[in-house]
Amino acid sequence: MTSKEKKGNQIIPIIDLKEIENLKSRIHEEIDCDETKLLISLIKALANNDVGKVAIILEKGSCNANRRLPEYCNGTLLHLAASTGNVQIAYLLILNQIDINVLNSAQNSALMVAIKAEKNEMIQYLVHAGADLTLKGIDGMTCLHVAAEYGNLEACKVILDSSFAHKNFVNLQDDNGWTPLAWACDYNFFDIAKYFISNGADINIRDVQHNVPLHWAAFKGNTQVVELLLSFNADINVQNVHGDTPLHLSARDDHYNCVIMLLSRKADVSTINSDNSTALNSSVANGLCFSTLKLATELNLKDKSKATGLLSSDISRGRELNPIPCYNNVDNEKEPNEYTYITKNCQSSNSFQIDTKLPTIKSCTCVDICKSTECNCAKLSLKCWYNQGKLIPDFNLVGEEDSPTIFECNDFCTCNAILCNNRLVQKSSTERFELLRTTKKGWSVKTLSFIPMGNYVCEYIGEILTDMEADRREDDAYLFDLDNKDTDSFCIDAKFYGNFSRFINHSCEPNLHPVKVFVEHHDRRFPRIALFAKNNIEANQELSFDYGERFWQVKRKWFTCECGTSSCKYSKDTIGATLGLRGARKKKCPVSKKRRKQK
Repeated sequence: MTSKEKKGNQIIPIIDLKEIENLKSRIHEEIDCDETKLLISLIKALANNDVGKVAIILEKGSCNANRRLPEYCNGTLLHLAASTGNVQIAYLLILNQIDINVLNSAQNSALMVAIKAEKNEMIQYLVHAGADLTLKGIDGMTCLHVAAEYGNLEACKVILDSSFAHKNFVNLQDDNGWTPLAWACDYNFFDIAKYFISNGADINIRDVQHNVPLHWAAFKGNTQVVELLLSFNADINVQNVHGDTPLHLSARDDHYNCVIMLLSRKADVSTINSDNSTALNSSVANGLCFSTLKLATELNLKDKSKATGLLSSDISRGRELNPIPCYNNVDNEKEPNEYTYITKNCQSSNSFQIDTKLPTIKSCTCVDICKSTECNCAKLSLKCWYNQGKLIPDFNLVGEEDSPTIFECNDFCTCNAILCNNRLVQKSSTERFELLRTTKKGWSVKTLSFIPMGNYVCEYIGEILTDMEADRREDDAYLFDLDNKDTDSFCIDAKFYGNFSRFINHSCEPNLHPVKVFVEHHDRRFPRIALFAKNNIEANQELSFDYGERFWQVKRKWFTCECGTSSCKYSKDTIGATLGLRGARKKKCPVSKKRRKQK
């Protein structure tokens, strides 16, 4: 037996060493020291939970505790102990230097074996003993994915409560893009799904087929889980790579209760998938859902106010984690197609070379989680500016002075890429956005979800040009100056190649702030431009950043600011006074002197 102590939020099993000694003293039989016979005796003792005999055999020191056991899925003695749940034996094995993180032939660690066997005390002990929570087994699944798949809520709590678990650990994706939440929703584990969401699980993360957890819950007809996700504002009309909405999937498998739930929450019956089919077309003929969907479709056709102005379900064509729909309810302008959508900066000429040589890139030697005082990358940035997946409050997001340049950990660092807290921009943003037409500013971008202050929102992406190349281009509408000092000048042009950030408009009271970030290289001429939230941004609010005074000095001849804020400095009525008072003095922008037209 073991006793327990509480450490933080965890209950840690305590090994009673006196009890082990008492158990050893009861063993009177002679132990054969032949290695093969010793191993057989050890396996038998372990299977019988004979702690005393296991202790005596291990003390003889002639048995390799890490030896693989073909008859037990090529695992180790620790895998066998994990399946029985005997914490005392696990303690003895770990004391004898057994590898706690080895995988068996089924790609399961001892921790994963304990999770599947619901040996929760063993799970607590192995996590406390240092089992690697980021270790990936079959299909890239971590222990948390396994716990979600097997419905082990207690294991989920132990893992997420562990001090070794990173804040975003709950959102790790396996090889198919499934998060632990997706597994819980697919298997209808309501309590686990609710627990994950309350601990930061993102309900909008998509798998490789662009399904979100709501798709899987609807596909399986898990009505209670569907209702849970919708209560947390899941997008009811979200489409996967095949264009299917949750309503399509529920209708196809005739999940009546789920279809009723979705329709009651205003699911759009007119949405068509890649086969040009609505939910009604996808439903089972004469099935439970058919007549209900038929009536809902007829009522929808009578409601002329349903026109949405949807031009595209995803302007990124699957390149972003979340699709970016495009709407126009203002005029006859079609979806913008004068550019190629990309997600990384590109280069179209050989006029310069980005220095990516290894000797020029500094890296850290941290173990697992980087600490600001020890991490070489954090020292380059003066300190680690990230905490809990966003900028810390000390970071300058409001002043006119240059913000600190951030050097994130890179591929040459020894830290754990999952646990490291100095990796943010290099990971794709999970926020949801929408491109829409406005009456005065042309195209604009709005967020569909709440974005907390300091969160990474997106990167300004485009074609890297020299200033000479940029000057030769007739249209300077999408240029973002990299503001190089003491070097040749470069800029990013999103005219022909770019992402949705090319549509973000100027505001005199912006909610985004540009920051220079380095990841793949340390060539100071070519920073990545990351846009962070300057303040809390509510859902359905337009995104904006300050183009800077130099922009308006050039563009005032053609147009003025239409941001409409109370402090607008460059409107038709205020731009003369603003620029006239300051004359030729150049106001320093946070990062750039971006020259760009409002569309």
